[in-house]
Amino acid sequence: MINNYNHSKQKIYLVIRNIKFKLRLEQIISNKSTIGIIDYGAGNITSVANALNYLKVDNALISSADDIKKFSKVILPGVGSFERAMKLLKASNLDIGIKSFIENPNNRILGICLGMQLFYEFSEEDGGCEGLGIIKGTVNKLPVSIGVGQECHT
Repeated sequence: MINNYNHSKQKIYLVIRNIKFKLRLEQIISNKSTIGIIDYGAGNITSVANALNYLKVDNALISSADDIKKFSKVILPGVGSFERAMKLLKASNLDIGIKSFIENPNNRILGICLGMQLFYEFSEEDGGCEGLGIIKGTVNKLPVSIGVGQECHT
């Protein structure tokens, strides 16, 4: 009897947890604000846009520091070299736009893959490069023996 009680209690907990997750997801998606995708030449823009479109979330590309001001939710995707990505962000002043964007506590930004790494102060990749400095710390280079990137990009 006790065993059945604990099992039923666990099922109820899982159902409640699932309902809370679904409600939170609906709350995020139902907020009708458009999500901006930062397009700086080093991100997999199509994949991010396709994912948002699949979820029926309005989205638009951001290609300038002025454009970023139009949004309260932004995604910074990224693929490739840290140093090249930082150069591309700086060339279009998007680095300044991103730093200005995060000063508003109501704004939200999500970094995907290299985009998340760019938030850090520094990366050891390519002999070392400064990042956006939003997050304190360094992105450490993985040892070559790990086979970096071989499994991810095949």
